[in-house]
Parts: sequence; C-alpha cells; structure tokens
Amino acid sequence: MENDENMETERLLLRPPVAGDAKAIAELADNWNIAKNLGSMPYPYSISDAEEWICRQNRQRGINGFNFSIELKDQKHGAIGIVSIFNLIKVEAELGYWLGEDYWGRGIMSEAVGAIRDFAFGKLNAPFIISHHLLDNPASGRVAEKCGLKEVDLRMVWARARRKFAPGRTLRLERIDWERLGAL
Repeated sequence: MENDENMETERLLLRPPVAGDAKAIAELADNWNIAKNLGSMPYPYSISDAEEWICRQNRQRGINGFNFSIELKDQKHGAIGIVSIFNLIKVEAELGYWLGEDYWGRGIMSEAVGAIRDFAFGKLNAPFIISHHLLDNPASGRVAEKCGLKEVDLRMVWARARRKFAPGRTLRLERIDWERLGAL
C-alpha cells in the first residue's frame, strides 16, 4: 500500500476515480449482468451517471468511505471496475465492488477486495467489515469468503436496477479474525 490515495497489489493499481474514468465506467457499468447484482447502481447507466458519481464520491472521500478505480498495472485500459469501503460514519465498514464482465474469472476482484480489507483494518482501524451479495450472484459471495468474511445473515436486500428486493446474504469479518489471517 503506497498511501491513503493509491494502493498497489501484485497486478493492480487501486486509485481514486478521476473524471477521465467516466467513459470507461459508464461503458462497463451499463451492463445488465453487472447492474442486476448491485444494490444502488441504476440501469441503464450513462456517462452522466458516471460523471456525477465520480464528483460526488471524490467530494465525500474519507467522510463516509473510500472508492477506488481498479486498473491492471500491465495494461493501460483505465478503470475496469470499482472497489469501495463505505458506511464508515456508522462504524459499519461495508465492502462494495463490481468488475467489468470481460475481467470476470481472473481473481482480480479477490485481489482488490483483499487490499481494501487490509486498508479498512490497517489504516481505518475498522472493528469489523461486512459485505452483502444477492443469492443469485454466488461469485460475489466467493470473493468475500476468499477474503475471510463469513456468513452472518440471510435477508431481503434492495436491488435498484431490478427495482425490487431480492434474497441476499450478509458476510462479516471481525478485526481479530483478520489479525489471525496474518494480514498485519
């Protein structure tokens, strides 16, 4: 981890979203296979949605959370997804993430979420982190599980693009369990 603004993993650069990411974010996020699995993303997703989101997130950076654009270090495609830690003012550090469909199945999101998990505990001193996923998106649950989160709850969760509640699962990782993972 370089600083609070940028983080690097073996393959990834995680950095604050910038205005230049709007086109790539809009192109990737305007995909039903992504939007249907997220709680708050609208669908369809336009470049103006991306521009507004980037401005809002950067204005609020550090107040209630941190959002990072995900880039592959060996390719200059720009943002290929987003990973976030938010709800910090409620002391309920929550993970959020999505990745462009062309990048699925490569372990990219597990690598990005692992870095954000360590950021939340190591830099933000979070007592625990949580993540939610819809039951019909088991890949998202596997990402959280690979990063040490364990199931704590099943409940209905809002899926904005679907415009309805859908069955979901909540996972949680306590600081003490993260320390046992050897992430210090």
